[in-house]
Amino acid sequence: MLCCEFDFLSPFVWRIKAVAKCVELLDELRGIMQLSPSSEENADLTIMPRSYYNSLSENEYSDWQIFYSRKAVRLLHNSDCSKWLMVFPEDLMNNHDIRIVLMWLMLKPFYLHCLAHGGIVVHASSANLNGRGIIVAAAGDTGKTTTIRRLPSPWRELADDTALLLPHGDDFYLYPLPTWSEFVHGRNKSATWNIKKGTKLAGIFFLEQSESDRAERLSQPLSMISLYQSSVEAVGDIEEDISNELKTEIFETSVNITTKIPSFSLYATLNGKVWESIENALIEELL
Repeated sequence: MLCCEFDFLSPFVWRIKAVAKCVELLDELRGIMQLSPSSEENADLTIMPRSYYNSLSENEYSDWQIFYSRKAVRLLHNSDCSKWLMVFPEDLMNNHDIRIVLMWLMLKPFYLHCLAHGGIVVHASSANLNGRGIIVAAAGDTGKTTTIRRLPSPWRELADDTALLLPHGDDFYLYPLPTWSEFVHGRNKSATWNIKKGTKLAGIFFLEQSESDRAERLSQPLSMISLYQSSVEAVGDIEEDISNELKTEIFETSVNITTKIPSFSLYATLNGKVWESIENALIEELL
């Protein structure tokens, strides 16, 4: 057995326990996300092979509800969604790409837990400038990753695909999440993300390709809708499994964040100094 935890501030502490051969998979996730070991056996999510699940003499999960069931992988939860179970055939872990998908799915219950407590996961690249964090959200292949990677020092790239936004007092903090395509496409199979290191969120930028570089303040209603859509994208292919109640929580959290954090339309050229537009926008908000 192996138990690891996301040791954010309460109520965002989250523990994953693996049994039998699934220990190997959780240990791999532990390395990628630099998770802390935990001696707690009261896990929020337990992962186990199908053979182990079937061998339980009196199945304590028999009355649990199925949340996700596709391609031999099942996510189940108890009546109040406080405990989760992930079950899949052991041989799925023999395929590298499927292992990545399994790790990606292991995070979904945690995302929903965050939503239930005022946090949100977004499909966006992220960066840090002297302790001030930004996210750059955009539709696929619009250039958010390229934009973040063009930022010069002292800018520091945090992540280029997904970010977690968690409340802390009156502020929101940005935490980088893994870019799973780095492993699937083989660009950087040794990549790791220190998800425990948060950065105060200073601005939200919604990217659009343009013939000139500029950032324009976005109205709160448009900001909220854009952030909502970005979060739905981040949830991925379990969108259809999300209840209307959770969709409402995504909506309400998007309203809360965009009420407190300035948002901008970021118009960017292919070769311009887009970072100057970002920096000027952030400076103007301080004046």
